[in-house]
Amino acid sequence: MDTEYLKRFVTLASMEQINFSRAADILNIPQPHLTQQIKRLEQEVGAELFDRSKRPAKLTPSGQAFLQEASEALIRLDRAKISAQSAGRGEVGHLHIGINISLSNSRFPDLLLAFRDRFPKVEIRLHETLASEQISQLQNQRLDIGFLHLYDLESFDYRNEFESLVIAEESLMVILPARHPLAQKTAIKISDLKDEPFVLPSLAIAGFRHQIINLCQRAGFFPKMQQEATWTTTSLSMVACEVGITILPSHVQNLQRSGVVYRAIEGERPKLQIVAVWSKGSESKVLQNFIEVIRQKGLVDGGA
Repeated sequence: MDTEYLKRFVTLASMEQINFSRAADILNIPQPHLTQQIKRLEQEVGAELFDRSKRPAKLTPSGQAFLQEASEALIRLDRAKISAQSAGRGEVGHLHIGINISLSNSRFPDLLLAFRDRFPKVEIRLHETLASEQISQLQNQRLDIGFLHLYDLESFDYRNEFESLVIAEESLMVILPARHPLAQKTAIKISDLKDEPFVLPSLAIAGFRHQIINLCQRAGFFPKMQQEATWTTTSLSMVACEVGITILPSHVQNLQRSGVVYRAIEGERPKLQIVAVWSKGSESKVLQNFIEVIRQKGLVDGGA
């Protein structure tokens, strides 16, 4: 059914006094054309829509019923066009984002707020997972984009499947028990930790573990592992219990854990790079818009 015929029918049928000549002027078409189109529409519908025996013409019961449905259909059609155009521009839809617990406590929310401000109709769904799970879910297209530390991405063999963008840098800090003698210092050299028991990251986050080990080795020693932990909160609890000391990203200060102190690293100022990762060749316009927001926000130093 020709939507132009529907629009012309609705224009004519909605007039206070139905007048083919006046409707033709409004539509800017010759009256004979309008008359022919209405007749074709009636043939297609299979019912007379106008009672032409009266002056002015009146809608038949069929015409009244058809007017209501046709008007609603045109409204729905306009909405469908707007929705399709919005989807094509990435203004509506879903965005599945993978994060880990450390990123959720960093400046990552700033990116989400900036994106929400520009694209309020996109539904954002966050999935808190470890780096290995994010990579798997990106491969299976269950995630649109993930946020990892660069060392996590570099520990996998299939980096060629993804594109990545550094979105932030974050300083590392030494976390000590509050009663530790080194807590009196405002900054600590890595070499000062050579005799300390360490709470190291578990093998589930092997990339970060190796980064800490390399940092210690550059200072001339191999860290003595007293305990290992996967989650930041677990590491902080162990330090508070004086199990050992640890090195973590500076955003952990936001957790306000009692029994620990946070100290800057003197001399070498190691940083962690946080990257956004997505599958190569993704055609999601929503994802492209999100990446554009990331680029516009620029590199953020999350260090203290």
